[in-house]
Amino acid sequence: MKTFAFCCLLAASAGCATAQPFALSDQQVKSFREVVHEAEAAGAADGPPEAAQRLSDAKSEFEYSQHLPMYPDRARELAAKAQADADAALALAQHEAEEHVAVRQAERHELLVGAVTP
Repeated sequence: MKTFAFCCLLAASAGCATAQPFALSDQQVKSFREVVHEAEAAGAADGPPEAAQRLSDAKSEFEYSQHLPMYPDRARELAAKAQADADAALALAQHEAEEHVAVRQAERHELLVGAVTP
């Protein structure tokens, strides 16, 4: 009986020890880095506070997901959240930039119309 219990314990331990740790694919890492780069280029880090926060969160979540090899489900969730936050930061920064351009164009139009109108 002791031998059976020992074998069961050993088998359970071996099963846990051989669980595959979480690792993102090269494509996932590349995609995340590209979105972060685009968000930074669009002004997310220095622009709207919400975009800056989402970008910061994305970077932290992504980094943390890499340090959870024995919790693959949690690591996957964090990596997915990091990607979503990076995408949101990019969208917010792009929206802010578009609004800024629209305001400048409206101001410019007013100046031109004001200069032409007697």
